[in-house]
Amino acid sequence: MAWEGFQRIGHGGASALAPPNTLASFDAPVAVAIDMVEVDVRERRGELVLAHTIFHAAHGGNVLLGDALAHLAGEPFAGVDPNVDVKHPASRRACSTTCAAPGCWSGRCSPRR
Repeated sequence: MAWEGFQRIGHGGASALAPPNTLASFDAPVAVAIDMVEVDVRERRGELVLAHTIFHAAHGGNVLLGDALAHLAGEPFAGVDPNVDVKHPASRRACSTTCAAPGCWSGRCSPRR
């Protein structure tokens, strides 16, 4: 769905329309035909959660990566490309394992450099 060399990317979902890195922020941009959804991943207490910063991860109430990927595997997201932004390189292996699980949205995890 790229528009003349550009892509419409939902950064953290649609963080201007709903709290970032939440299921609601993923649902909001579907109506405007996004090309990609970017999610931020951090490890918190041994679990991979959606959070942009350490503060957001520590705050709690975060969506688990596995739950987010299962949600994004749904029909409304057909044709939407993923970008899983791993904020801490040490979490990359765990993220790759989670992303590669059967039924997940994508096997792509991009470690932050």
